[in-house]
Amino acid sequence: MSHTPVRILRLCACLASVALSVGRAPASPEKPVPDGWRALIERRFNEAGPEFVRALSVAPQDRSLIVGQAVALLAKQPRTQGNVAEAESLLASVEDGTDEAAISARYLRARVAEVHLFEPDYPRAAERYEALIAAVPEHPVAQAAMVKLLRLRVYYLAADPITALRDAESWGERFTDAGARRDYHVIMARSLIFFGQDRARALVHLRAAERAGFVLSGNEADALVAVGELARELGDSRLARESFNRFLERHPRDQRRHFVQTLLATMPVAEVPRP
Repeated sequence: MSHTPVRILRLCACLASVALSVGRAPASPEKPVPDGWRALIERRFNEAGPEFVRALSVAPQDRSLIVGQAVALLAKQPRTQGNVAEAESLLASVEDGTDEAAISARYLRARVAEVHLFEPDYPRAAERYEALIAAVPEHPVAQAAMVKLLRLRVYYLAADPITALRDAESWGERFTDAGARRDYHVIMARSLIFFGQDRARALVHLRAAERAGFVLSGNEADALVAVGELARELGDSRLARESFNRFLERHPRDQRRHFVQTLLATMPVAEVPRP
């Protein structure tokens, strides 16, 4: 079963701005998002390709449309080696420079190596992420690349994942994009727990992710429950109660409500001062 549409949907919304930022005015009722990008955002993946082909027949040198056609090929179902190869060729044709189309193309070529090839090439993906980050470190797309690079290093490339995690502790200061900063802290927290490392440090990362802000309700709910459980394990009943109660208040239909209510009922009433 192909997972391409799920992985690419969020990027579609982000890259739709490319079509409006490469030599165009911002989107407006008079100048809407191009049809190809709209088809991708609306999950009409197999309709997006013909829309970009049609647009490119009118403006064949439009770099944003070339990126769009590549995205459409990567999202098209069923996934084929031919579509992936054609998409990478299109992206390679516009990756030079530092305009929005080039930045998006470089990021997408790293994603091709990481998740779209039938045999992932993790070292090549990491090299491409690193090159993009070095070129435009504060660009939101490069910030997203930092999160992808972190996951690759910890779970696939490092000889010692624990050392990779320790090295990544200093990365937090490099994030200027709130969404990427949140994702960095979530990965750090989950990885520390997964590898049996410092759970207090994992709690610090989860709370930093909360401060950065969650967009998806389900992700916020996961974080609130995780903060509550970690705080309870570490003896901070005040923080645990705060997090559990926020979860109950903000997520009334979550299936974990009974579990959280049970945990609250077993916790001591007296609060333990935070150190």
